[in-house]
Amino acid sequence: MPSVDILLATYNGARFLPAQLASLSRQSHRDSRLIVCDDGSSDGSLDIVRQWADREQRALLVVDDGIKGLGPAQSFGRLLDRSDAPYFAFCDQGDVWDEVKVQRLLAEVLAMEADHGLALPMSAHSNLAIVDEDLTPTGANFWEGARIVCPNIGRSEPDKAGRASLLLQNVVTGCASLGNSFLRQMAGSMPEGVHVHDWWVALIAAHFGAVRGVPETLFQYRQHSGNAIGAKSWGAASIGRRFLSAPGENIRKAAILLEALQRQAGSFADAFGKVLPQDDRETVQELATLRAHSILRRKTFMSRRGAYPQSMLRGLALLCVI
Repeated sequence: MPSVDILLATYNGARFLPAQLASLSRQSHRDSRLIVCDDGSSDGSLDIVRQWADREQRALLVVDDGIKGLGPAQSFGRLLDRSDAPYFAFCDQGDVWDEVKVQRLLAEVLAMEADHGLALPMSAHSNLAIVDEDLTPTGANFWEGARIVCPNIGRSEPDKAGRASLLLQNVVTGCASLGNSFLRQMAGSMPEGVHVHDWWVALIAAHFGAVRGVPETLFQYRQHSGNAIGAKSWGAASIGRRFLSAPGENIRKAAILLEALQRQAGSFADAFGKVLPQDDRETVQELATLRAHSILRRKTFMSRRGAYPQSMLRGLALLCVI
């Protein structure tokens, strides 16, 4: 099987890293290298990784150029820059992978390449089981809790609405995904406007290649107070409770999210506008400049472009602030 670079971003993860590294040791796919970028940890996280690599005799590359405090998106961008394997997989410090995770996702991407061609950006991603800080199962999986349905999304797919909807809601969890070298090369260094690294990579794959969801739960996602984003439920009851607890604050957060999505769309248009098909280019550019349009044009953006978040209530929240 081909080689895979596992891209691990760390920041004060000493408490959880040993369990994640142990799960990497158990992977059934053995041809891999770990590339780690530490964002200024003060708890010895990087030492834990180095000791693991020495003990397990695993290939390790440490990205250490003295730049710290960049946050997840830019840290993973630096990891992508240093990767040169045929395939890559994002890795979070707090998770625990099933032993077949890399093997299963790699097999899916290889099948996608066989279906669509080798020289296209491809990404496959799985569901994930949510656990608490102590790895105790909560009984939930991410796709159900977030109301995510994962159809195939790609340039060759007849439903262009899947690509448009991805601009408003990311359905690809980075630590659940595996991509090929063509995707990595197109992603390049993360522009400043990128909201989340996995979202950026998913947009590229969806618009120029393909994204495919694997329904199996292939790892345990540890839910704790230090998560950069976390796994929230988008069910009606959960959203209702969150909104009623602080309606003004939740509207403010929706407005901040919309601004971030517009910046990300602007970066995407800057990077790829010249090579996007016309319909996709117009959708991306309209989102990027949405605030400059009339209120009628803003409020009808989702219906005109078919850009509906998979959660109806999430769509309604965005509609309130568009």
